[in-house]
Amino acid sequence: MTWRNKLSCSFTPVTKCTIIGFYSIVISLLLIMASIVYLCEQEQKKIEFLQKTLHGSTNKIWIDFVIVMTLILSSLWMIFSGTLIIGVVKNYVGFVLCYFVYGIFIVIAFNLGALLLLLHMHWIIAVTEIIMSLFYVRMLVIIYDVYDLMQRGKVINTNEQSLLDEEPI
Repeated sequence: MTWRNKLSCSFTPVTKCTIIGFYSIVISLLLIMASIVYLCEQEQKKIEFLQKTLHGSTNKIWIDFVIVMTLILSSLWMIFSGTLIIGVVKNYVGFVLCYFVYGIFIVIAFNLGALLLLLHMHWIIAVTEIIMSLFYVRMLVIIYDVYDLMQRGKVINTNEQSLLDEEPI
């Protein structure tokens, strides 16, 4: 057995789901702080930075719109991450489902954003968004596995959050 198999077998799906929840909270907090810092900066610095990044002319209204939408979506992401953690710890199936549905919405939004970036010939940013979306889909698969286990009653609500053994068919 390789070290990778040992590492992946040591975490239960419930533990992985909790780790994903805490990871999501950290990332959403970083996005919120970056959005607030960006909105508080001087106007000329913002426009120059984005013109260098996007290699073209940008409209200040659209830039601020995108930053405000990032702020709103990351705030919602933090709220739904909290519901994921509460749902896993307290065995509330609906909370886990809420995060899963929001995650599907975010994946669709990422892919639409990547398509728009491809239309404007921003290949590197678009490919990065698609790769991030694929990693997020993998996390959503883990969350769906936990949701499915909770629906079937296979998750015990104890402190160690152990899983029941599968019953043979």
